Amino acid sequence: IKISGLNTALDYRIRYTGCRGSMGFDANPMEYRVSGATTPSMQSINGSVTSQSAGGDFTLKPNDSGEIYVWLNTQAANSILAVIAAMEIIQLVP
Repeated sequence: IKISGLNTALDYRIRYTGCRGSMGFDANPMEYRVSGATTPSMQSINGSVTSQSAGGDFTLKPNDSGEIYVWLNTQAANSILAVIAAMEIIQLVP
């Protein structure tokens, strides 16, 4: 996912949840990554739980083009489903 049109001088907080509810697929773990001017470490969550509190939370600046990229992956041999149920993009005030 590409998020564009961001102010390169500001930090942004990217939060999302990945609860799969009761779909019956193995979503543990799901791996979330983001990239902008920096690349914070990947976060793994258990998407197989029925909870809106399971999700990723990153703070970073966009790249020189005002873009942040978001990746969502399964973990080979462990999970078969990766989900983003909701995403927030929050511009942080300096």
